[in-house]
Amino acid sequence: MRLHRVADTFLVLFIATAVPASAQAPDTSASSARTGVAVGTVMTMLPIAVGVTISAVDEEAAGIGALLITSGVVFGPMIGDAVAGLPGRAGTGFLIRVGVGTAAVVGAYALCPMDCSDSGGAAAGVLIAGGLMTLSHAIWDLATIQKAARKQELRRGSPSVSIAPFWNPATRTPGIGASIAF
Repeated sequence: MRLHRVADTFLVLFIATAVPASAQAPDTSASSARTGVAVGTVMTMLPIAVGVTISAVDEEAAGIGALLITSGVVFGPMIGDAVAGLPGRAGTGFLIRVGVGTAAVVGAYALCPMDCSDSGGAAAGVLIAGGLMTLSHAIWDLATIQKAARKQELRRGSPSVSIAPFWNPATRTPGIGASIAF
């Protein structure tokens, strides 16, 4: 029973870190991207490690262990993206991982409802495939945070050209003005 309280406390603290501290403009600098990778990796691996440990120590707590493992895979990369200043990517990645995981659970249940004996293992295969796809996306997400932050920074810092007509009242002549901003 004590192990359940430890796991519950860890889960609450883990999810609480996903709440942004402020609503500042996203920072996609190189240091922010590196920090995002580090934070995302820790917030992915720590719940997985705690979940595996809890499941190995207490068979009755295997459900809590699975919940911690799932939360690490789903929320960890999202937190890393948010720290790196990529809130749109954080939400999209979260929705992809939740969608794939949900589809796997629904597919497994469709193959084998609660009261069936799945001798062929099709439902387990669907769950394993969905879990591997979700984990693969989480790894890909963490591995490409820096590249995505660089791309966003390049888009944000792109030079712009403006061309506009104007009227010079002193000389009473029309003209065209151009400006380039870097």
